[in-house]
Amino acid sequence: PWAQVTCMAADTVLANAASTAAVIVADDAPEWLTRRRIPALLVDHDGHGYRVAGWPPETSTGEAI
Repeated sequence: PWAQVTCMAADTVLANAASTAAVIVADDAPEWLTRRRIPALLVDHDGHGYRVAGWPPETSTGEAI
């Protein structure tokens, strides 16, 4: 269900692996990432963003802080 998944990790290899895994686990991605304490922004095919595990909130201008 995710058009895009962006993860924060110690390095790019780990971030890429987590993002790829999140796409594979699909609906379970938010819980999967949260259990592993991997901050992520998941965007569905309608363009709605879901922040998990400490991904920074939007500011009033819509930009991440």
